[in-house]
Amino acid sequence: MIGNGGPKSLVQWHWILRPETPWSVRGPGQEGASVSGPALDWRGRPYVPGSTMRGKIRDSFSRLAHAFQNTSGEPDTILSGHRKDWRDMERYCFGAPGIQPGRLYVDDSYMPDDVDASNLQFASHHRTAIHRRLGVVKDGFLVSEALVGTEWSFVGGMSLYSTREDVVALLTLAILGIEHLGSGRSIGRGRLSWNLSNDDGPGTSRLTVTMDGDPWTPATSLSDLREWTFQTWFQR
Repeated sequence: MIGNGGPKSLVQWHWILRPETPWSVRGPGQEGASVSGPALDWRGRPYVPGSTMRGKIRDSFSRLAHAFQNTSGEPDTILSGHRKDWRDMERYCFGAPGIQPGRLYVDDSYMPDDVDASNLQFASHHRTAIHRRLGVVKDGFLVSEALVGTEWSFVGGMSLYSTREDVVALLTLAILGIEHLGSGRSIGRGRLSWNLSNDDGPGTSRLTVTMDGDPWTPATSLSDLREWTFQTWFQR
């Protein structure tokens, strides 16, 4: 079982989201609304709900887990038995409905406290609403949505207690695999590109990973993470 075999380390992921295109993640109670805007915090400023990031991370994690599960049967890999349980990893981190709670805690992502958002303005976008299942125009088909511009950044993160660095690596790769904030319910896609803490690449969003308060060395740069992953999982 994941997490057994010694004292657990506190792993923390800290991110700064800087969407490169306008975006909107709907707030509660806006389903079916003809005029909707982004989720707002107690100060009336847009934020990214932790549930949105958690869902994005889980989808990305599941795709990676499926790929590694298939790869684990290759004759030239040495994935041991405890590294073949990718689905157990997913249940450990994200839980299973009615069976067990997830151990991964994902924070909401807010604008930094020192940001002056007094001049915050939203861009309006209009669209025709299509019924998802029927594929026809909905009643009240004209929808207006307020989009958050690209000049704002959002700070958040997540945490997990674990003894296994392969779980840490897979979750880190899952975050780096998130390309958009928006979903099928959102007009604004909110494109994301990532850098790790020591990277100087073109990515505008930044991710830092720490273990018990110290930088997790394999994740200081994308090249280091790829090399660590390759050597750990696929080298003889």
